[in-house]
Amino acid sequence: MELTNTSVKGLCITNEGKAWHKSAKREIKATNSGKIRFNGKLYPLQKLIDFKPLCLIKKTKVKTAPTKKKNISIRELQKQGFKKTKIVSLYITNSGKGYNIATKKSLSIVSGKIIANGKAYNVSKLILETFCKIPVRSGQIIFKNGNDKDFYFENLDYKNTIKQPTPNESDLIQCVRLYFEVDKKTNKRSDLLRFYISEVIKYRSFATKYTGKDFALFLEYYKTENYLTDNRNQVFEKLGFSIANGNNAINKYLNLLINECLKDFEKGVLTQKEFLKPKPTKTQMLKQAQKTANEMGLTVKIPLRKPAIKKL
Repeated sequence: MELTNTSVKGLCITNEGKAWHKSAKREIKATNSGKIRFNGKLYPLQKLIDFKPLCLIKKTKVKTAPTKKKNISIRELQKQGFKKTKIVSLYITNSGKGYNIATKKSLSIVSGKIIANGKAYNVSKLILETFCKIPVRSGQIIFKNGNDKDFYFENLDYKNTIKQPTPNESDLIQCVRLYFEVDKKTNKRSDLLRFYISEVIKYRSFATKYTGKDFALFLEYYKTENYLTDNRNQVFEKLGFSIANGNNAINKYLNLLINECLKDFEKGVLTQKEFLKPKPTKTQMLKQAQKTANEMGLTVKIPLRKPAIKKL
């Protein structure tokens, strides 16, 4: 007699299809309903007969078709807000989502960087370069709202701005001379120069042409009522600017103002004024008085020098 194990421990099925108590070595007869009682429980005999151990079940491998990478067109990427970066095959959105069009893979941000073509790139700097036209350079990135996970382009900026060149002194004086007659000795350290520039800003309605914190600082520094009281560092401190960033802001917009004026001069819209005539010296005044006396026919002789006092 051959026995086949069932799913119930100690209960077997004979080759004749009958239930067998393995430990008691006896047959267990089925009830009229086709069930057998074993260790106080009822089991359907047919299910026990149909049971097949897992080791006898043949495992069949289901061949699945390889998943194809979805090919997204450039136009579709553009619709989703992606823009091509200067990195080969790399597209990015203004909030930091990346996509490699060559590998057809979406790229995730890890520790503020994105990996493309086997190289890690700073996401913030890529966004500023792609959407704000600010070239990638060395320097720390600041998140304006304090959330270093928010890569939206308006939330990003370099901690130190690009150094703006100091305006050329001769161009600065020429800009002022398009509106005022100034002393020939006027230079960039002259006290009145700041006043002249504030007036040029008014004449040209320059205050309406730009916006932003940097421009607000520039206007605050050149306010007419401030030019004799607040120096640069006081204005920087008042508006929360570092000395480097404050100077950059002033130089940036001062250069823009000068360029505007010089362009109008080249077009013939503005003309350059003469220098102020210097005040005559005392000797020159005496000579002019002598000339006037001579023209009037007077015989008076006006001494140009004080008479020497002879010592006895």
